[in-house]
Amino acid sequence: MVKTVSATRLLKLGKRARKLGSSAIGRPAWTEAHSAEIKDVVLVAICPESAWGEPHTCWRCYVGTSTKESGVVAFTIDIEMSEFDRLDTVTDPWTLAEILLYPATHLPIDAR
Repeated sequence: MVKTVSATRLLKLGKRARKLGSSAIGRPAWTEAHSAEIKDVVLVAICPESAWGEPHTCWRCYVGTSTKESGVVAFTIDIEMSEFDRLDTVTDPWTLAEILLYPATHLPIDAR
């Protein structure tokens, strides 16, 4: 499942991750500095994570942001599983395609 949040919410999630002692807290300085140009944010759960040796309580998430001037910027953040479940689900396939497909390496067509 792919979730979406605003830049403001992303900053709050990063603060929460820091409080939990997570190693992936997003990029708060970058997010704050570029919040006005962030168009969309998607969160994709990659794998379960633990904060300081606790049982798996978080998802390590890929954060993809599309911006008005910097293109697509990606990083990771740990989000509590229960919090992740409550976030809005991405419903626009174009938003998802822009953020996930654009930065992918595109291979040339095999001429054979």
